[in-house]
Amino acid sequence: MKTAKYKMMNKTWLLTILICASFAFTASAQPGKWADKREKIEALKVAFITQELSLTPKEAQQFWPVYNQMEDELKAVRKAKWANRVQAGTQLNFDKMSDEEIEYAINKDLDASAQEIAIRRKYFAEFKNVLPMRKVGLLYRAEERFKMKLLNELKKKQEGNQ
Repeated sequence: MKTAKYKMMNKTWLLTILICASFAFTASAQPGKWADKREKIEALKVAFITQELSLTPKEAQQFWPVYNQMEDELKAVRKAKWANRVQAGTQLNFDKMSDEEIEYAINKDLDASAQEIAIRRKYFAEFKNVLPMRKVGLLYRAEERFKMKLLNELKKKQEGNQ
């Protein structure tokens, strides 16, 4: 039996894929607008997290460089992970791949996921140095809430276009 948490996780992944597909389509159709949308989303995220954490000016000054560094590291890993998936899914055909080749592709994906977790653990320790533990906890909740808010906005927009 699937739990509510499992179902929510599946919905989140589905909506994330839809967002990526939507942004990819937008990016290919209008290259300049993709950068503008990404910048707008990042600005909204900064404002949302700042508000949710009630960061003082001193906390914000210490927190944001650390957070941005983490985001840069995560983006690099995600980019490599995405490239691996694209290569395995489009340049290589799983129907024509050997079991060893499939296993290699999956292991690369799992390694990238492990790298993401390692980066998050590393920055968890860093966040504890610049924020009180309560605000560190609020950070993770705020990130999830922002994702859900973004996904809900996309869903509303797509429902309005139909």
